[in-house]
Amino acid sequence: MPGVPKSRACAPCKARRTKCDQKWPTCSQCLRKRQTCPGPSSLFKFINTNNSQKPQRRQTTQPRLALLSPTDLVAGRLVHHIDGAKERMVIHIEPFKYLPARLGDSTCLLDASALLCNVWDIYQRNEKKVPLSHIPTYGKAIHSLARTLESNKAYTVDTLAAVTVIQQAELYFDQGSSRLQHEKGFVALFSGIGPPKPGDKLHARLGMAAYVLLLPHWIASGGGTNVFDTPEWIGAFAGSVADYLKAEKLKPLLEGGFVFYNTLCARLPQILQAIKAASAYRLGLTASRPYDVTRLLQGLADKSEQACSEFLRSMKENDLLKEEEDPESPFGLKYWVPTPFSSQFLLGLLTARLIILLASLKWDSINGNGEKAATLFATLRTACLTIWRFIPFLRDHDLLTVPLPWQSISSTFAFANAREKDYMLGVLEKLDLFQTTNDDRRKVPRSRASIEREMNRQARFMSMQQSPSTPQENYSTAS
Repeated sequence: MPGVPKSRACAPCKARRTKCDQKWPTCSQCLRKRQTCPGPSSLFKFINTNNSQKPQRRQTTQPRLALLSPTDLVAGRLVHHIDGAKERMVIHIEPFKYLPARLGDSTCLLDASALLCNVWDIYQRNEKKVPLSHIPTYGKAIHSLARTLESNKAYTVDTLAAVTVIQQAELYFDQGSSRLQHEKGFVALFSGIGPPKPGDKLHARLGMAAYVLLLPHWIASGGGTNVFDTPEWIGAFAGSVADYLKAEKLKPLLEGGFVFYNTLCARLPQILQAIKAASAYRLGLTASRPYDVTRLLQGLADKSEQACSEFLRSMKENDLLKEEEDPESPFGLKYWVPTPFSSQFLLGLLTARLIILLASLKWDSINGNGEKAATLFATLRTACLTIWRFIPFLRDHDLLTVPLPWQSISSTFAFANAREKDYMLGVLEKLDLFQTTNDDRRKVPRSRASIEREMNRQARFMSMQQSPSTPQENYSTAS
């Protein structure tokens, strides 16, 4: 007798007459209502080819589960949120897909994951924003983390994951704020735990997420303790990115890119201080002329040009970067990459090169080298044009308001001509970041003048004229 499947919705969804997504061990409807889900059922209508007998029906249901434990409930919610997250958040939540299998081993990681799920729900429901400290799960996660740091389980990957999850909850709750409040804590934990072992993808992904947050902060604030400047960490980062891009051939180039990042982090703060001292000397504010940094700047410029050109060429050869005609923009071409992370990594390299060129331009203007400054300005325009060609991709993937792309675009705004500025302002006007509410409670674009002021403010931050002052937490006292 052939069996014809008729329905696979769970019993509670059938009773509520709601659509069931038939997920196992619990569907989304039961998970949202925090009810026990018996799982998808299989209802078959058996048809007998013998007309003398009546059709028979038999319903087989998977065994009913017991009440979900807190660990299972948080794991289910975490998986549900990761699966339904927007593509713009993939780069931030990518390490979290390894968390559900480890929630039962660490109380602080369980509480931190519950906080992240709670914050996600609040953000998705667009509820009235309240201080993060007023959310009960936040206080519970912080206290649980403090107890763990005082125990002998402080320097574990689970504790590191809990800190990363809490940090991400804070960033997500603040709608993409670039503040970093856990710098010393991250440094202490990564120093105590050490580099990841081969095959430990969670540890490597957590290190990559922290590196993306810490590196710009170290450069902007004048340097820091770079615990990732080791061959083990560089190899782990390159392997993680190559695995994410599914391009093992790019691993040697990725290693070179991370070496360049570490070199930039070590030398650029000293160069910026030297430029500041040279400016003061020219104005007569210092008694002696600072040392010449031309050689250091030239070395960094050569390394950045080599890293950017080789990586762009390799991505084109492996069909990971495509050029397309773009008649709508004044840039002529637009770049397409397969994943948002690819654009983030490329923009990181291009922005680093841009910072070096800006420093070189400033240094030459101080020394009165006008001929070389003109050549540098032409090179700077070429680098800006490469960044601008990513704008259509960033716009289509809702990535323009993510800190790194936003800083890359805003820092190049001053070097655009009138037509290019008009195009960029037109794109930014349509973003939620630059929308306001009128008397009719409708969202309308802000004025172009206010958007331009915001771009210039971000450009001043990127040029290191000011740096955010945020409280930092230190976990070095953990035993």
